[in-house]
Amino acid sequence: MVFPRAGFPCDKYLTLRNVPEGELARWREGLLLLMKKLTLANDRRTVLKSPPHTCRVKLLLELFPEASFIHIHRNPYVVFKSYMRSIRIMQEMMQLQRPDNSGLERRVIEQYRVMHDVFLEERPLVPKERFFELSYEALEKDPVLQIRSIYRHFNLPGFDALEPSLNSYLGTIRHYQKSELSDLSPELKKRISQAWGRYFEEWGYPA
Repeated sequence: MVFPRAGFPCDKYLTLRNVPEGELARWREGLLLLMKKLTLANDRRTVLKSPPHTCRVKLLLELFPEASFIHIHRNPYVVFKSYMRSIRIMQEMMQLQRPDNSGLERRVIEQYRVMHDVFLEERPLVPKERFFELSYEALEKDPVLQIRSIYRHFNLPGFDALEPSLNSYLGTIRHYQKSELSDLSPELKKRISQAWGRYFEEWGYPA
């Protein structure tokens, strides 16, 4: 983001599958150090929201054999538009060079494909009792129901105590308006649907 003309050298670390063992060991040590610090700071169960971990399930299970996973999927067209918008906002905030975004759409399409191909391959490694999948749309429609379902699935205590605070928080954001996302051209929608057809079908979204 800071030096966009240098290309995207960090892309090779997305899945961490073809990273030299020395670099992978450093990554493991860094993540473990972070988790230890978080645990020392708060003895409650730690929840990480990190989209790149979507394609690191096997590696995470090796580090944390008892980990539970929640996967939230969303309409791929909306994901594409939201991600493109986020990238452009981050570029404006961070860049020290003028970016050449001529290949950005292609890169985003490929990133999503790589990430979710690996995820669908590694998802079966997680025991069913430690994996929960839901749609963003369902979460948005009825967040209380979905979070209650998560608690029940993982046999987590405390939802009854949480529910009043959750409802209070939801009341504070009931007037929140999501950012308007620009429409996709027919040509771009065709490219996305062709490249991501597997994921539209997997989660039941119309392509």
